[in-house]
Amino acid sequence: WTAESKPKKQQKQQQQQKKGGGRQKKAQPAAPVEDLRRAALRAVTILEAGPHPDAESLLLLKVDCGDVDEETKEALEPRTVVAGLAGKIPADELVGKKVVAVTNLKPAKMRGIMSQAMLLAAASEDDSVVELLQVPSDVPNGELIAFEGKEPSEPDVMLKSKGALKAWDRVKERLEASDDGDATYVAEDGTVHRMMTSGGSVQTSTLKKAQIR
Repeated sequence: WTAESKPKKQQKQQQQQKKGGGRQKKAQPAAPVEDLRRAALRAVTILEAGPHPDAESLLLLKVDCGDVDEETKEALEPRTVVAGLAGKIPADELVGKKVVAVTNLKPAKMRGIMSQAMLLAAASEDDSVVELLQVPSDVPNGELIAFEGKEPSEPDVMLKSKGALKAWDRVKERLEASDDGDATYVAEDGTVHRMMTSGGSVQTSTLKKAQIR
């Protein structure tokens, strides 16, 4: 038994479709993710704090960023963070603090030690007062910080390219503490978006209307 030959007209139409006659329009590329949503701002806990062996202005920290192995789901080692907080905040006052860190910046060597994250702090205009952003104590380490009124974050794995690093520069220029001490992002249109967690807003201790960096 053999199938009957298809009419020539039908065969021609099918051949045209195979060659692109029935070609579908290309899907439009997805809109780029907003810079703010590309940065991984997470709740973290400072476990250890002490002087940097080769720099008086730096502190050497061990920070629990909530990192887990993707396959085993086991907790990974705390990250090493080098912070310019010496002389600003006593090291012993940092231990146990729940704060905010940017965890997807490219690691950077600071006076010989690789820093694997960056803590966010508010500072007075003359830098005489520096305060790390405060996260409610019941927020789990690794939780992504949300911005009130914004879509959920979609962080890059690592902000390592020049363009991506510029993205973070654009974001941090718009971070500030409000009159109420809330950590906020002020958008280009002037709208204010508070940093939020599952336990409430992120705040400073005393600084108001201060730059966050």
